[in-house]
Amino acid sequence: MDSTAPPGSVLWSRIFGSESRVASEDKKMNTPEQRPLGTNVASLARDLARMVDLQLQLLTLDVKQFWSGARTGITVSLLAGIAILGSLPVLLFGIAGVLQRVTDWSPEVCRLALGTTISIVGIGVLWIAIIRVGHAAATFKRSQEELAQNIQWVREVLHQDEE
Repeated sequence: MDSTAPPGSVLWSRIFGSESRVASEDKKMNTPEQRPLGTNVASLARDLARMVDLQLQLLTLDVKQFWSGARTGITVSLLAGIAILGSLPVLLFGIAGVLQRVTDWSPEVCRLALGTTISIVGIGVLWIAIIRVGHAAATFKRSQEELAQNIQWVREVLHQDEE
């Protein structure tokens, strides 16, 4: 198999292991750095497989850490939502009746005041829970940065002769 690369074929010369642009000028290179096509392809495939495996391991770790940190926030969010929805009608009618007897407000004003108060408390609890989930999701930043570095490495390997 000829180890010279066709003119202008950077990838082809890289696969055959040439280290300079002499190969792109149809000159044979007989240097010890030259490796057979199969060795270079196998080496690249092995490196890519390792990189994918490590990326998946990091993602698995990040997912586990996310769930351990987000579990409480998600649970609190669900419970807060259930509490808000379940308690609104009961509280509005029950406390509105008491409030109407204590004050001279109309039933509509009492219900509006109670509904507003309950909603504000529920929104506050839900906001805190969402913040906790957001903090737990920050663990995925590590996977994102590692993936960006791996993609950059692949680009550098595939385009190193173009510089």
